[in-house]
Formats: sequence, structure tokens, C-alpha cells
Amino acid sequence: MLTTGSVPLTCPPVTAENFDTNRLVERLIYIRLHGIPDQPYLYGDNWLTALSADQVRSVRLPSSLVFLEGCYGALFAQAFIDAGALAVAGSSEQTIGKRLAIGPSSTVGQRWLWSVLRGKSAGEALARAGAGENWSVIGDKEARLT
Repeated sequence: MLTTGSVPLTCPPVTAENFDTNRLVERLIYIRLHGIPDQPYLYGDNWLTALSADQVRSVRLPSSLVFLEGCYGALFAQAFIDAGALAVAGSSEQTIGKRLAIGPSSTVGQRWLWSVLRGKSAGEALARAGAGENWSVIGDKEARLT
């Protein structure tokens, strides 16, 4: 699931082949998709390719903050930084989530989002979220929504 703005996008029906990259142009982006080490793609629950790093790099983000909930999100983060995101929070390892429920990685994401929406920096929000050592902020840890 990609949540950009207030509209959740799911894979399927959204895939890398039909995804409108203009939907990424938001100040706050939350993505709940699967990552695999050394892959420039994020995947839906059925392992369809949902988004590629090249697709992300093809847009100009408006000083965005991004949260990548899925496994190895931190490895995909550079694509968002290259597209103009100020900060990207993600894990360099596997995360534990639940397909149709709130798992540990969703809890970290919800707490991060809650803090960011209340004016905390991306780094401070991640620290407050109770994330483990595998989680980090790539880019400007002091970046905030403005």
C-alpha cells in the first residue's frame, strides 16, 4: 500500500506498469510495500512489482518526508532523496508486519507519522517511535513538515 496524501493505493490494482508517478508528489509519503535486498523495486503483497527506484527518481518531490515501512526500506531511500525528499525513514533489515493488521513495523510507522504531524523532526519522530537500531533516517534528520 502506498499512502500519498489521503488516498491509499494498493498493489494490485496499482502496479509499476500503471502507477501514475504524479501521485507521489506530496509533502508526506507513507509506503507499506515489501523490499528485497539489492533490488531497485518495491512489491505488493502478491509480489507484483509496485514501484521502481527509477520511477521515484523521475519525479520532483516537494521537500517531502517519507516513511518506508517494509523490509529493507532504507536501501530504497536514496531514490526518494534523489527525487527531492528531505528525509526518508526506513529499516535496513527485515521488518515484521501483518498483511491485514497492525504489526510492529506499522506501529513504528504510526508513531513516526503521529510525531511528524505534530511538528517533530524526521529523526526525533523515529526516536520517539521506539524503532530499533535497524531503523534510520536517510537525508536531513532535522527536516520537518512546514
